[in-house]
Amino acid sequence: MARPCAAPPLRAAVLVLACAVVAPVAVSAQEASGADAGSGGGASSRAGARGAEGTDARGATRTDPATSFEPFAPRDSADTFFRASPVGRLGSGLPPGQAGLFSGSPAQPGGLGAPLGPQGNYGVPEGRSYVVQPSIIVQELFTDNLFQTPWDKQSDFVTTITPSIYAAADTARLRGSLAYLPTFSHYANTSGQDRLDHRFVGQALATLLPGSLYLSMSGSGDTRTATGGFTPEGTTVVSRNNRVQTLNFQATPYYVQRFGGWATALAGYTYGYGSTSGSDAFLPGSGQRYFTSQNYNSNEIFGVLRSGENFGRVALEARASGTSYDGTGVLNGARRNEASLQALYAFTRNIAGFVEGGYEDQRYAGVPEVRIQGPIWSVGTRLRPSQDSIITARYGRRDGFNSASLEAAVSVGPRTRVFATYSDRLTTSARRGNDLLNTAGLDETGYPGDAGAGFYPGSNSGQFNSNPFLAVQGGLIRLKRAAASVTRTFTRDTVTLSVFREEQEPISATVGTTVFAQRGTSGSLAWARELTPEMTAIAYVQYGTYSSPTFRTTNTGSSGTTGTASASLVRRFTPRLSGSLQYAISRRDPGGDQGASIQNLVLVSLRQDF
Repeated sequence: MARPCAAPPLRAAVLVLACAVVAPVAVSAQEASGADAGSGGGASSRAGARGAEGTDARGATRTDPATSFEPFAPRDSADTFFRASPVGRLGSGLPPGQAGLFSGSPAQPGGLGAPLGPQGNYGVPEGRSYVVQPSIIVQELFTDNLFQTPWDKQSDFVTTITPSIYAAADTARLRGSLAYLPTFSHYANTSGQDRLDHRFVGQALATLLPGSLYLSMSGSGDTRTATGGFTPEGTTVVSRNNRVQTLNFQATPYYVQRFGGWATALAGYTYGYGSTSGSDAFLPGSGQRYFTSQNYNSNEIFGVLRSGENFGRVALEARASGTSYDGTGVLNGARRNEASLQALYAFTRNIAGFVEGGYEDQRYAGVPEVRIQGPIWSVGTRLRPSQDSIITARYGRRDGFNSASLEAAVSVGPRTRVFATYSDRLTTSARRGNDLLNTAGLDETGYPGDAGAGFYPGSNSGQFNSNPFLAVQGGLIRLKRAAASVTRTFTRDTVTLSVFREEQEPISATVGTTVFAQRGTSGSLAWARELTPEMTAIAYVQYGTYSSPTFRTTNTGSSGTTGTASASLVRRFTPRLSGSLQYAISRRDPGGDQGASIQNLVLVSLRQDF
């Protein structure tokens, strides 16, 4: 039973911030109308971010083996270091540094406004070897439909406190970044909903012996919804019992040996850990459980031998890896062993073709038990239309089926950037987090192509995996994922159009649970406008459809829709103090006879950097 709303002093103090944020809007808009030509609202640089060629913040080219040994020919999108794509997290749309305060601002378009990183530039500032930036974020949220239900709506105030820390290093021995944002949420009128969520993402490359021995480390943690069916970028507030905490870690010591211009060899070991924890989830009306907490440990040994520049237009690469899993569910006693040989030929400076052949041996527990043994192959092309554009397309056989993959990052003129990605692979909910870590700078051998480059919260390489669009399952699935976005920057504006499609096909279920097919498609439009150097306005709209049996009393599935719209104002009061005000409305219709639900929310945020 809800009790009357009370506003303690902390809540009242935070709400006062709304007036401070909104008051200057009229003046700000008037000032901005004639100031386009003189504003500095273009894309800002991120100090310390390194490019794909391995240059550091000072412009020096790194030639040590740990950075020159870049991925040869990614076998699919999960093996590519595909940095700075706004399609990594639906709703982010506008990567930091694109328009005004959005470079480290306390608001993400479409999201709940929580700052995801330090104020200002990310990385290591010029002339420094490391940076540590602590901060504290206090937010007050009001919603008129806490659990987004069509009936018996319950309003509530939610106070969140997030003591965050961002750290980065760029030294001769250590390079990398870490962002940790533990969030405590207190519900004023709903007992039992208070919780502590752990959100973090980081990766680092340590040089143990210069030129030969290295240690790569990466990790991430986030929360998702068990049932799915919510706006992809996570605007909706959901019940504590519908939250799943994910944790993923990897550590890779490896050795590199270069044989002049003829070849480079790499050998190493990767330890991985992954877990998904939360309340068990059941299909409505059937009592069939489809999610239960799981975890695993993995051990991988790998080796790579790659030809050098003396071979001219021809590049050859042999690689082998063996991975064993120890954990719960379908990964209990699982294994994944692969060996392959790739050959690439550069027809021109910008056009190359490659072929691959090899063998795989995989085994997964579950019902039914899955064994995959047979040849693997692929053919593809790698195009470089310009210096900052690359397209890699592949078709072949892996994981026991034929599939295609695509990665594209193309600049269309100086102001327009197009991203597209498609992948088709076997995975699990617990392992998927480490699959994403691999995209953040490691290929499938565990090699970090350029650890720390372009790595910051909000980029694809440093993104939280909080997509609540589809349900979290405990079994083995075939996951097809496609995403594309177009970003256009102007003097004071940045506009991003994104589309997303995901399909999950059941392969094997954990004993005692069920696994099912589900799919979803979503599109969004985000617009950020710099009103003044101290204030940015952000607008966001999204609409999506999904099909899943998690919202119907039969297991035949149901089709639902989600939609959201939000408007935010972000204001910087001092170089270290900023705030934001956001209004969002979400509509969710799971189909069937459950009815549609609407949730309104108002969010006020205050952030202090130290």
